[in-house]
Amino acid sequence: MTKYFFPKIAKQLTEQNLLKAIVPVEKGSAELEKMLLNGTLDMSLMGSVQNEHHRNLAYQHLGKNHFTAIVGNQSPFFKREKIWFSELKNEKFLTFDSNFVHSEALKNFSKITNFRPNIVYQSNDAQVIQEMVAQNVGVGFIANSALTTRPDIKALPFYDEDQPFFYMNLVQRKDRILSPNQQKIADLIYGNSLMK
Repeated sequence: MTKYFFPKIAKQLTEQNLLKAIVPVEKGSAELEKMLLNGTLDMSLMGSVQNEHHRNLAYQHLGKNHFTAIVGNQSPFFKREKIWFSELKNEKFLTFDSNFVHSEALKNFSKITNFRPNIVYQSNDAQVIQEMVAQNVGVGFIANSALTTRPDIKALPFYDEDQPFFYMNLVQRKDRILSPNQQKIADLIYGNSLMK
């Protein structure tokens, strides 16, 4: 999510002298939630696959997008435009580690389609996953917002009607009041959200 939102607001952050007020922490949503709850973080961009949230946290919804399969140019699916999740039953999966919502989305798909994906590699870096897909190591499972357009991989949305969404949120503790600079940063992020 940082890669999706940050470039959109970087110039404004610089112009308003707010860039130095940000201490970036890049981790999965599960770890970020723990850090918010124990007070280590003041606010965070976080993804989720459901609208049920922790009762001590305030969520500002920024938008949602789909998860997608990504394949390399040697994949038999490379010329396709869309795919059913069940068609990937015999494929090797490359995805984010269990700190990211991708693992929960895969579990949801597994329940719907009655097969457990063969996950051969997990990372916390979208670039690593996409590079491995480009080397035809396996099929990537990734949120659209984390994708980088490149000619050697193909993103395949799912036909499945019953599929999880990637919900994007700006999150803070309910009992924490943001500083004026933090509020300006939050306003810039929300102003560049998909909800506009």
